Amino acid sequence: MFTLKRPAWFPEANHRPVRYIVLTTAISFICLSLIVLICRAFLPDIGALVLATSMGAAAVLMFAAPASPLATSWAFVVGNLVSAVIGVTVFQWAGDVFWAGPLAVAASIFVMHFLRCQHPPGGATALFAVIGGGQVHQLGYLYVLAPIGINVFIFQMFVLGHRKILARMQQE
Repeated sequence: MFTLKRPAWFPEANHRPVRYIVLTTAISFICLSLIVLICRAFLPDIGALVLATSMGAAAVLMFAAPASPLATSWAFVVGNLVSAVIGVTVFQWAGDVFWAGPLAVAASIFVMHFLRCQHPPGGATALFAVIGGGQVHQLGYLYVLAPIGINVFIFQMFVLGHRKILARMQQE
């Protein structure tokens, strides 16, 4: 009988229950969709900025890898908000120069280390404040509140609910 061997570089089988995978997938979809709907309803002036791109990466971490030290609520909330402030500050100080984006990410990493809130999507939040274009730049520090603050608040409510559901699933 012929059996196909798993290459050494390929990860081992996922031992999570299908119910967990479906729950994680559904919650991430509902969470991100609700952020878009709420922001479009209450913030029509920010157009395409209703959903911060870093929230996509955060969904993978916060919902699919909740045990990761990078997926704590502290890291998610503080990492994104601090990185947004840093990104806006760097752009306002340096302007549109080639090193402004890398500086915003590096400064975010530096500060996240000291605040113990390392959250990789925070780097994307800082980077987007610099490279996001005129619409983002016109927002200035309002970028920290909308879209980032609103995205983070709604997202965090889903994270808390998701973690309660996971705790119940583990008790069963």
